[in-house]
Amino acid sequence: MREFSGEANGRGALTGRVIDRWVLGDEIGRGGMSVVYHAHRDGDGFGQDAAMKILSMTFAGRAMLDSFLRERRILSGLHHPGIARLIDGGVTNDGAPWLVMEYVDGVRIDQWCRDNHANTRSVVQLVEQLARAVAYAQRHLVIHRDINSANVLVNERNRPVLIDFGIAGLMGREDTRTMHAFTPQFAAPEQVAGEDCTTATDVYAIGRLLQTLLVDHTVDRDLRLLIDVATHQDPDQRYANARNLAEDLQAWLDNRPMRARAPSLRYRAGKFIARNRWGVAAAALLFVAILGGLATSLWQARIAAHERDVARAESARARQVTHFLQNLFRASDPDEAQGETVTARELLDVGGHQLSGAFEGDPALRGQMLVLLGNLYRELGELDTAEPLLREGLALADTHGDDNDRVDALRALSRAQMDAGNHDDAIASVERAIGILEELDQVPGPRHATLMEPLLFSLTELGRSEEAVTRGQAALDLARQVPSLPDPSLYEYLYALSTAMGVLELNDRALPLMREAADLGVVDEDSPSSLISLLGTLASGLERQGNLTEGLELRQQALATAERIYPRDHLIRARTLNNLGNTFNRLGRYEEAAAALSRALAIYEKTYGDEAIPRVAAVHNNLGNALRSAGDLETAATHIGRAQQMAGEIFGLDDYRFTIATCNLGNVHRLLGRFESAGSLFRQCLETRLEVMGADHPSVGNAQVLMADLRLDEGKYAEALALCNAAMALYDTIGYDRPRERLATLTRHARALDGLQRHAEARTAFNDAAALAEAAGEDAGSSREEFEAAYAAFQSRTTP
Repeated sequence: MREFSGEANGRGALTGRVIDRWVLGDEIGRGGMSVVYHAHRDGDGFGQDAAMKILSMTFAGRAMLDSFLRERRILSGLHHPGIARLIDGGVTNDGAPWLVMEYVDGVRIDQWCRDNHANTRSVVQLVEQLARAVAYAQRHLVIHRDINSANVLVNERNRPVLIDFGIAGLMGREDTRTMHAFTPQFAAPEQVAGEDCTTATDVYAIGRLLQTLLVDHTVDRDLRLLIDVATHQDPDQRYANARNLAEDLQAWLDNRPMRARAPSLRYRAGKFIARNRWGVAAAALLFVAILGGLATSLWQARIAAHERDVARAESARARQVTHFLQNLFRASDPDEAQGETVTARELLDVGGHQLSGAFEGDPALRGQMLVLLGNLYRELGELDTAEPLLREGLALADTHGDDNDRVDALRALSRAQMDAGNHDDAIASVERAIGILEELDQVPGPRHATLMEPLLFSLTELGRSEEAVTRGQAALDLARQVPSLPDPSLYEYLYALSTAMGVLELNDRALPLMREAADLGVVDEDSPSSLISLLGTLASGLERQGNLTEGLELRQQALATAERIYPRDHLIRARTLNNLGNTFNRLGRYEEAAAALSRALAIYEKTYGDEAIPRVAAVHNNLGNALRSAGDLETAATHIGRAQQMAGEIFGLDDYRFTIATCNLGNVHRLLGRFESAGSLFRQCLETRLEVMGADHPSVGNAQVLMADLRLDEGKYAEALALCNAAMALYDTIGYDRPRERLATLTRHARALDGLQRHAEARTAFNDAAALAEAAGEDAGSSREEFEAAYAAFQSRTTP
């Protein structure tokens, strides 16, 4: 082919050509080093449209070739909805490299803004989404280096997509040959000067793009300050990265304080009043912020005459809050404290006491303060204190507040009810809040998103997992239809749904949602409480795929984070300890499992007593399994028996979770030599799973393998062999390839053959099991120890 020689360089000269199954259509763009065509290919029952970029060998030198190949390498590692993804790549017959990218059916961002008469808020929303995509690239050590209006397209969903990574680079690997290939209007001073580019270089370009898009708009002081910081001449004075910029853009959209402004107490208090919301934060920091400037900040702006009455009312509110907080913080005054350190918890206690007589003239404000304090107590795990405050706050919101106050109070109350295990009440609170939001036409939306976790979690805890998945999927589908939905809200929908799917072991559907949530970049070390939840969900997905080692690393990271930010007896600590102990169990590290689970149970019992709570039942079950494997069978039987009793009370006898404890209890009875009761428990477990989960569910195979264990102990080898064969056939049929369960089944299969004196077949089965154990490594968990012991016993009897 003569793709780039002589006459072939004319516009559209390659239309109709075929390159490696891709048929080139119209030319859609060209630059000094490459040309881009619309491309299409057909496969088995599908067709695909894309954009093919081909390097012009006529004009390309070594630097351009390196740049082109670098773009291909970089794009191959980026998977984000805001970045055009790489589909294919290769070299033409005459040596011209080409790559195929996702075809973005959209228009340039500046043209889109003009065509749609975008207002300031719409522009900021677009740029905030762009900044999130750039932040994702930066987390993967990629700097774009040429963000401009031509390289950002707005697609049919009204979301920006970043294209053309032609001069992008990896952090710390600058290539001086490409330093001047940029768009001057958007290039940072250090880039123009030929100095090293950093994440702040992309921040500058995003800031300049925002400035350009807003040239004909009215820009308020805060947004002007944001742009000034993003486009500062000194890169050290800009936002450090695109994530920080995105957070400030979102803060501006939410009318919250921004990083861009010096953190003056007056400014933060002003924002607090402006957004009229009481978020959960560290008690001392929040109160100091309000105290420092709440009263005076209301008078900073020039107020139109018709707004003066409202302003005076707000000022009166501010004076009440200031007076309340001044009294509150006297507790930390040296003269009052007398040398003792006053903790945030103690300040809350003082605040709760003083609140009993405060704000009598403004019941709506009093309600907001009650919800704030209740939420803070909930965050500290003090549920008995939190719920009465939240109920009183809700009552005042109902009688004196507005719809926003009611939704905030119901959301906080639902989370407290969820944490306390009162899941029916939590669902009722969420349903009422959703009803209010529907009347306000705010479903889906940011407030609705925050209700998904208490709703779906409580449904699953009540055994209504399928309903949880159905409702969560419907909510996510609606959310995806809102282009302006902030990424943090999309994260809430994705996280809640993927967690519910995990309960039903819908791994193929759950894991992509988890990864999408993680890739949004809204959860990191700066939001540790959310990071704990995300780490736990990702760990569960990996473990369900058999990746126990990777799951353990995430569990340990989650626990370290929880121990850093939560008090010793907080429920989040208990939850992460329980999950970690369960992973230790599966890896065969029973002493570590028992230690973690005992700590979790102590926290739960301190909070709930002996009440039947799903989380408490789970930790009893997991602790019993650890003790069983460690040889303490009687204590194990006590814990697993309590888990079964709780599961029956909570979920009923026909629920899958009841069968888990039933099977585990049967296993302990087997080890104790109580074969008759063990057989009864195993049969109950298997029959219930067949009825509830269906014959093609892997849990049916797991129950068959446990029954096979019993038959082996009883010397009924033929029955054991039949049960193992049935389990393996089921696993093969449904593609269930978790190494721990498969190795356990192969080991019992070999033992049954050995018991039937079919030694040659048994040896083959043991060899198959050895190969699986070798391939699985640590992910084989406790099944490896069982196999090694059984194989050693077989070898000692059959080897001359």
